[in-house]
Amino acid sequence: TLSPRYGWVLDFMTNLCGQLAQRRHEVSVFSTNIDWERTLDVPLGRPILVNGVKVEYFPVQNLSVSLLRRFAFSWPIARALWRRVREFDIVHVHSLYLFPALAASYSCRAAGLPYIISPHGVLDPFTHRKNRIIKNLYLTLFARRDLNHAAAVHFMTQGEFEWAKSFGVTAPAVVVNWAIDFDKYRRIPLPGAFSSRYPAAAGKRLIVYLGRIAYSKGLDLLARAFGRVAQTHQDTYLVLVGPDHEGYGAKVQSVLSEEGVL
Repeated sequence: TLSPRYGWVLDFMTNLCGQLAQRRHEVSVFSTNIDWERTLDVPLGRPILVNGVKVEYFPVQNLSVSLLRRFAFSWPIARALWRRVREFDIVHVHSLYLFPALAASYSCRAAGLPYIISPHGVLDPFTHRKNRIIKNLYLTLFARRDLNHAAAVHFMTQGEFEWAKSFGVTAPAVVVNWAIDFDKYRRIPLPGAFSSRYPAAAGKRLIVYLGRIAYSKGLDLLARAFGRVAQTHQDTYLVLVGPDHEGYGAKVQSVLSEEGVL
């Protein structure tokens, strides 16, 4: 998905694809129109130009089925990949356990086209515990084959690469850090802007988390740890910043309440 609620995807679009386009590569992005439990208001089945990149959206079919919503079936994107994958020199597949990644990998193998997979952290034994029976089944049937037939598997950090070793990936691995556009951070808020907006944090030592409020981030562990720290360090203040698309914030709040710090 290229939904604005998933910030890293937009960074991928503007940084990686945009920079490739500036270097006169022809870059196309295939995506579904899913936006968590609804769909994006975007043109379907025809490319639009974004920062020199051709972006094409395809509809999903199973939003009404809660169990399958996350997988987001899109037969139009599968048909388009099957027909058009030979137009390209290489394909970059993002994430696993998603229908477009499955369709892209299969189409590339059928066409004899090299493809790269970026798992984006899903090959982490900790996050794998959630829905592990379904994930193990998917790995056995599809994902391990997709990974091991890739020209390379791209990891963003050495730690991510180390996590993935236990999954038996035999394809060549490369570790390349994610691109960051530093121009976005040249103008930053003035000192004191945060404490003026949140007076309770003024003069405190801040413990800050910035990212999605999700199970995979271990925020329940952070909440319990902060509860213990706050007992002896009352000048600390916990700040959790990020979107909560899965309703996991309620779990974190519950833990903080149990620790007596909310």
